[in-house]
Amino acid sequence: MFPERPRRPGPPPPHMIFTRPMREQPPKKKSAAMPNLIARFRNPEGQFDMDKITETAFQINKLYSEVSPMISKLKNSVKK
Repeated sequence: MFPERPRRPGPPPPHMIFTRPMREQPPKKKSAAMPNLIARFRNPEGQFDMDKITETAFQINKLYSEVSPMISKLKNSVKK
């Protein structure tokens, strides 16, 4: 079935009869999400764009202030 696979001589050891052979895991790729996230805050010259960073920080703060009361109400209702 797999002609290039090396064969073992003789029967398998007793502990190997009912187990599957381990397959080699392919090397894991690095996540591309983090470099893309950081790249969004850089200008065309490759330097960090402080305007984009501060604007994003203000948007996150605004979102947190809007969602925080809902989360605290939900937490209080779950405790009861």
